[in-house]
Amino acid sequence: DGMVQRLVKRLKQIRLEHGWTEKEVAQKLNMTTKRYMSYELGTRDLDFLLICSIAEVYDILPSELLKGL
Repeated sequence: DGMVQRLVKRLKQIRLEHGWTEKEVAQKLNMTTKRYMSYELGTRDLDFLLICSIAEVYDILPSELLKGL
């Protein structure tokens, strides 16, 4: 699915823009690094609540995270 691939690319892009590691983001989301990496790799589905949590970590609106998908 093209939208999912664009979203996982966006997750990595925004993480790198903040200069954070996968481990740092995972800690902020109270999950294991392995679990977070599975979202960023697209091997685990993201639900809307998780998208909202990720957006909160980056201090942006969920719509900003989803922009351009």
